[in-house]
Amino acid sequence: MTTIAISDGFIVADGLRTWGSEIRGRAHKKIRVVGSLIYAFTGLVPMQEPMIEWHRAGADPTKLPHGAADDKHGGWTLIVIDKDGIGKYTDGCPYLERFDPPIAFGAGQDYAIGAMLVGASAQHAVEAVASLCNHTGGEIQVVDIASVLGAARKNGAARSQTKNVITGTWTKRDDKAAKFAKVAARPRPFSRMRRRSAT
Repeated sequence: MTTIAISDGFIVADGLRTWGSEIRGRAHKKIRVVGSLIYAFTGLVPMQEPMIEWHRAGADPTKLPHGAADDKHGGWTLIVIDKDGIGKYTDGCPYLERFDPPIAFGAGQDYAIGAMLVGASAQHAVEAVASLCNHTGGEIQVVDIASVLGAARKNGAARSQTKNVITGTWTKRDDKAAKFAKVAARPRPFSRMRRRSAT
């Protein structure tokens, strides 16, 4: 059982590993960094690496690893974060589906999304689920998404955010291209991003 949460530039997962009612470990790494991609997985632990390899080989729905198309143990979700954003594949739909943060996956996803929507960080959201539910716990794994994907601040990309003085929402901006990014405006500032005045 698992809780994985993504918000404000971080992906966070608990480390609890179970089999039925038995705890098999408390420090399982449910998030994997492979090159410039971030993978996270909910489901049977032995399926994690084969599913990552499946994605790296092209994510062909007709070539799922053995057992993935007929998972009788609660299903699986493969989360992939790349330069285009957050995506997932599941046992019920092995085709890419995109999401905007805040978003969460796994048994504690509803609790985690609720916590993030009222201002909690992804880490605090997972910690809150762990304090309430027996399906989430152990060591908390935190990965900085920007540092893996090649942070804009490290690569010299000029990105900032600006506030709409009428609606009060914030929107990312590509300063080099002088265009607003294709992301939804938000009611609070993005973390770790330079602010600029609305003109």
